[in-house]
Amino acid sequence: MSTFFTNESLVIIPQGELIKIMDELIARHIQNLPRPTMQEEEELLTTRQVAELLHTTVQNVHAKKKEGKIPFVRLGAKVLFKKSEVIASLKSAVRSKSFHSK
Repeated sequence: MSTFFTNESLVIIPQGELIKIMDELIARHIQNLPRPTMQEEEELLTTRQVAELLHTTVQNVHAKKKEGKIPFVRLGAKVLFKKSEVIASLKSAVRSKSFHSK
């Protein structure tokens, strides 16, 4: 038996029933949580995956990262790249080169 307190009195509920009540409350709470946005669902890539995406070498990705040309995030010792930011930086680099070359 489990003990449950209300504002008015003490109620004794069998453990199985209490677990069922708690499961229902948790399920209801989860359903009411906001859905993740696209940004929260951002795909993270490893250095090797970025190299494959850009058809270049891992060493070149490291160099561009150091130059600040490819944005990255650090999770502990891991370096990861947001796919959308890698693509945006590539598009930006392509645009800037086309504007400067005549």
